[in-house]
Amino acid sequence: MSDDVSENGKSGSRSKPTFKLVRFFTAASLVAFVAVAFLLGYIFRTLSIEGMLSGYQNEHVNQAQVLANEMWDEDFGPLVLAMAGKSAVEIQAAPQIPAIHKRVLTLLSGTKIFKIKVYDLRGMTVYSTELEQIGEDKSKNAGVIDGLRGLNSSLLVHQDQFSAFEGEVQSRDLVETYVPRFDSALGTVIGVLEIYGDATYVLAEIGKRQRYMVVSVVGLLALLFAMLFAIVKRAQNLIVRQNQEREAAQEALRSSEERWQFALEGSGAGVWDRNLPTGGVVFSKRYKEIYGFSEDDLANHQEPWDARIHPDDLPLVEANRKAYFEGAEQAYSNERRMRCKDGSWKWILSRGMVVARDANGKPLRMIGTHTDISERKQAEAELDQHRHHLEEIVAVRTAELARARDAAEAANRAKSSFLANMSHELRTPMNGIMGMTDLVLGRATDPQQIDWLNKSKASAQRLLAIINDILDLSKIEAGQLQLDDTDFVAATILNDVVAMIGPAARDKGLRVAVEPDAVPLWLRGDPARLRQALLKLAGNAVKFTEQGSVTLRALQLHEKGDEILVRFEVTDTGIGIPPETLSRLFRSFEQADNSMTRRYGGTGLGLAIARRLAELMDGEVGAVSTPATGSTFWFTARLQRGHAARSADTAGNRELAPEQTPDARGALAPDPVRAMAVLKQLEPLLASDDTRAGDLFVANRPLLLATFGAEATPLERQVAAFDYPGALATLRAIIRDKLEN
Repeated sequence: MSDDVSENGKSGSRSKPTFKLVRFFTAASLVAFVAVAFLLGYIFRTLSIEGMLSGYQNEHVNQAQVLANEMWDEDFGPLVLAMAGKSAVEIQAAPQIPAIHKRVLTLLSGTKIFKIKVYDLRGMTVYSTELEQIGEDKSKNAGVIDGLRGLNSSLLVHQDQFSAFEGEVQSRDLVETYVPRFDSALGTVIGVLEIYGDATYVLAEIGKRQRYMVVSVVGLLALLFAMLFAIVKRAQNLIVRQNQEREAAQEALRSSEERWQFALEGSGAGVWDRNLPTGGVVFSKRYKEIYGFSEDDLANHQEPWDARIHPDDLPLVEANRKAYFEGAEQAYSNERRMRCKDGSWKWILSRGMVVARDANGKPLRMIGTHTDISERKQAEAELDQHRHHLEEIVAVRTAELARARDAAEAANRAKSSFLANMSHELRTPMNGIMGMTDLVLGRATDPQQIDWLNKSKASAQRLLAIINDILDLSKIEAGQLQLDDTDFVAATILNDVVAMIGPAARDKGLRVAVEPDAVPLWLRGDPARLRQALLKLAGNAVKFTEQGSVTLRALQLHEKGDEILVRFEVTDTGIGIPPETLSRLFRSFEQADNSMTRRYGGTGLGLAIARRLAELMDGEVGAVSTPATGSTFWFTARLQRGHAARSADTAGNRELAPEQTPDARGALAPDPVRAMAVLKQLEPLLASDDTRAGDLFVANRPLLLATFGAEATPLERQVAAFDYPGALATLRAIIRDKLEN
């Protein structure tokens, strides 16, 4: 570890070079920024201001020439000729001056020219808008001298600045311009016109332009600085990241080496590195420790160590080494006995590999390990000695596993028993919710409230169906579900199921067919559980079938005495199921795929419950399916041949269109007294989840439908679906309604 590594394993000086590049760049860039800003500012200012001043002065010269052209021939020219050779006093008294002065003031009105002066060839001022200056001798004035030479001249003079032309300090910002006037015939100078223009607005524009140029230069340089800073910062980050990655790789390499060394030392293996042509060997410290030698004992050469191999094992070792070198074996690995320093023998596992060969493939270098396996060999020997006790050991172990399995099964049964015993506790609140919802629905008049209550009731019914499925499955797993042994008509089971799936089939336009005649008319078993299992299959068929038909049938597979094996089938023309998913459909909470739950809903318990019910009746379940064609789900049950107890309304073999789904009320006349008595008998059975409620309802179905009409239809559907809490709420609503009316 280097000195700059702190106690927490991080580099204490790593943060210094991290910002050194940015600090250096920032300082250098700021110096360059200031220098370049001054340089560019000076260049821009010089070029821009000089160009602007030159343009303004040229403009001023042009104005002077225009003014001269306007007034020279009629005013200034005759005045200059008339005053030739006159004294200053005579010039001041010239009679032409008032008229000329008036005209000049008129011309200058609204312009930036505030003074005009006219000079003769002597340099005498023959006219000035400042009348007191008339008669002054300006022959020494540089502008007048240039004008008499035929040169235009112009000069910008700032306020309180000395004018090189006038030779005096000016009281305002101005531009002096001197323009010579030439004789049109001779081409000689006949006089000089001087105009004074207000330069305030020009200097203001120059200042504005200077500020704009300064801001532009500073902004441009700032942008350039930001771009360069970002580039350098990115480069620094890249360098830092590369350094961090390199350090991480080095750290990982060190860690890997440490882990490798730790693994070797922890495993107790000794490492050897052999130079095959010379026989020289480099040994790790642990290698010699295995045999009781120090690092300086024995030569680091192959021969003295080969001499310590047990004579009985030496031929095997040499044969293995030769076969490996020649490529006959893929690995060099052998077990041999080695003599230790104290004369004892140890079993050693020697493994190695060639890591370098010459151009001809001859091995040059080989590395490997020696591992002490004496304890393992001793254990193997003891195992051989005790092999005859294997059956006893296996029996003990099997008993332990059986106890563990029994404990797991007991825990699972306890869980299922708990859920089964919670039946009333889970269903009672739902009964309250559904009952109170029905009460509110009976008194609600607002359409929106009725819609909300219907949705609430539908959600409660769906939740209750899920609770019923879970509790039924738990009862089965807990062994609390007892099967009844009752005589029944097979066709009645199929027709009851059709009645329950009829509304859903009608809504989807499905045809429902029933084929019950392949079994004896009367059977004996648990009709409620048969109906429940068949309803699970039929409900799924309607759910997953968009068009076509659903067929329910009962088949007799074989008969032995009074025992009959009956197979109940549901065939549909639905979406079908891939073969690879059929095997897991009958597990709890399983569907063909997750999208089924999102599209069709459900808990995945229906088929699992059908399987458990079939197993309770010594049967089994299965399915055959073709994707996009349809499916056939079936279960078998071992039943007894039944005996007629009363006349039955058997349906025979018939096909039902959606609008013909069974809903007949039978031939009985309404009998409110008998019907209410049946409801009173049915109420305690529903309250205690007694499956005899289904048999009681089936026996009195014609009477109840004839007496209560459409009110009995949802009660029939709920009883058939084992929705006893929902059926109890419906039954009490019917009783309450009849008592109130």
